[in-house]
Amino acid sequence: MSQRDRFSSTKVWTQGLAIFPTFKQHEDLHYMGFNRWKQSSTGSKLDNIRSELQALIAAQSPPDVVIETFSKTLSTDSRLIVRSSANVEDLVGMSAAGLYESIPKVSLSNPRIFGTAIAWVWASLYTRRAILSCKAAGVSQRKATMVVLVQEMLIPELSFVFHTISPTDRDPVC
Repeated sequence: MSQRDRFSSTKVWTQGLAIFPTFKQHEDLHYMGFNRWKQSSTGSKLDNIRSELQALIAAQSPPDVVIETFSKTLSTDSRLIVRSSANVEDLVGMSAAGLYESIPKVSLSNPRIFGTAIAWVWASLYTRRAILSCKAAGVSQRKATMVVLVQEMLIPELSFVFHTISPTDRDPVC
């Protein structure tokens, strides 16, 4: 088999919301926001609640140990993409492809920017478009969760991503 005919893929790392310990301190705001959501529709009240939650998550930084773990596995000049994987993507009656953020061309050379990219991808769970899409599909925003995937970027002739098992619980039926 020639080098050209070989299939090559990258390693993927996942991170759950637990890496942001300060988010736990704001859990009351998180649940209070969901209770306020139930009472509001699509106006400025919803935007204010959404903005609070999005800003809360976007302001977080992963602990140094998370960055150090990536640094042990990857070189600082590795080109990475920070991708979203939400449990409310691609449901019956709701295709959420492109609904949440992915940030390409991130590197570990600047840990602050790398951490910000992770936080921004998480925060995309609370964009106006994401919330209204879930609402229109009858999907509860309270049940929406996000896992961030960090993946090495290649310079391929063809590129794609697919999951054969769940990246969070290894369930083969995703």
